[in-house]
Amino acid sequence: RNKSMAAVACSASARGAGSPPAQQTQQCIPPPILETIMHLLDPKSLGACAAVSKQWQASASTCRIWYTLCCHRWRIRTPITRTRVYGAKNWLGVYHRLHKRLRMPRGHYTGNRCRTFASGRFGGIDLWICVAHRPDCGLVRQLGDSHRRSIRFRITVQNITHQMVSLSTSPEDLRLLLIDKDGSAHVPMMGAFERKFRGYQHHEYRKDWESPGLRILPGSTRIEAECPANFEEDLLSPRIVAMNGNKTERAPGEDILLGPLGFAVIEASFDAGTLRFEPEFLEKCSRLQLCVRALGQGKEMASLRGINAERKANAEWERVLAAGNFGNDDEDIWKHYSILPGGCMYLNDLDQLRDKDRQSRGLL
Repeated sequence: RNKSMAAVACSASARGAGSPPAQQTQQCIPPPILETIMHLLDPKSLGACAAVSKQWQASASTCRIWYTLCCHRWRIRTPITRTRVYGAKNWLGVYHRLHKRLRMPRGHYTGNRCRTFASGRFGGIDLWICVAHRPDCGLVRQLGDSHRRSIRFRITVQNITHQMVSLSTSPEDLRLLLIDKDGSAHVPMMGAFERKFRGYQHHEYRKDWESPGLRILPGSTRIEAECPANFEEDLLSPRIVAMNGNKTERAPGEDILLGPLGFAVIEASFDAGTLRFEPEFLEKCSRLQLCVRALGQGKEMASLRGINAERKANAEWERVLAAGNFGNDDEDIWKHYSILPGGCMYLNDLDQLRDKDRQSRGLL
């Protein structure tokens, strides 16, 4: 019943406020029911309904509706009465302000405490790129080749459209490309190393990886292992590590469906050559591209609930390109790092960096 009423409301707003059917629809819907219908709509449909009449504009602009949308999209925990925290008078203004600032949603591996080095919005997809930092800000030595190193990115993808989006990490469907400032391109590492290896103990091993074969050599920080068949693929291949703010353990190659305002975090490693530290690689980066699949315009989201593999293969999916751009100024990258004597580095305090930024803009 609620879906049918929402359809009536949207059709009336599409016909315009001056037509007689639209005027009859406005008069026959009581305000409490109209507000219930507005709660079922997405932001784009709410904007269309607000243009119908003053009554519909008042119903589509209530604080409770936009507070619910803000909580669902950014996972904020601010009480409904504290809109001044975001510098706006109402929650409609808060939504537009956070949307314009390209704010990252709160969750595991995401949120306001993450250092974002690149971001972008394209095709209804928001993208943020962070780094899985090490304490010494150094790059990870590759297994099997101690002279080459790799960097691990955490890429947050959020669907801000009203369509379903399919996100896959399989080598056949993953379209992840990192472009340098000189025009060269990098693809994610897929793990083509030998089964027996020696490596440094800086990787995050899962519990099921610890037995069989992993043992720490006495009196050293190195490990020696004879790995399971898919150990290095699981360690290096891109995989989904968080979904909708919750940490998850998805095997490499699995795909997920993102509903409206849903988001996920992909972890991928890239070859950094002989570079030693994170900022040396980040200052060379220019753009990161990710291709996802969105459901066609004529399909309904409800038809994909509980979808199986056969129905998903027959669905009409369209390729959508999402991209995040790194800053052109190297100072925006190096301000996060400080160099210690002896060639070591550490991360600067994030609160102090933000206070300096506000002070430079005259906000403090």
